[in-house]
Amino acid sequence: MPRLIEEKMLILIRQGKVSKWFSGIGQEDIYASVMKTGRAIILQEDSLFWGIASDISALIMENCFPHLDAPVRRVASLDSPIPFTKTLEEQYLPKGRFENELLELLKY
Repeated sequence: MPRLIEEKMLILIRQGKVSKWFSGIGQEDIYASVMKTGRAIILQEDSLFWGIASDISALIMENCFPHLDAPVRRVASLDSPIPFTKTLEEQYLPKGRFENELLELLKY
């Protein structure tokens, strides 16, 4: 694990918590995490626009802005049609870009 990550506090909130977001469960967990770490990064498999990460990001900004030490980052699949070959699909999905985005967020 890169040293930068070892020195920072990271809190992972599973997708199951977020799926309950609209019933009011999960919001407080996310807000508590942001207030404790000063940062938020949201990973979604869907494309960047029109996804749940936009709404979560907006709510974090509205409710936790004074506690943020860095901009909220969103990492998502590319804004293109979903490819059907395995090689192209791996490039399309956000997993490969997440670590770089996380490291950039931690450097902020």
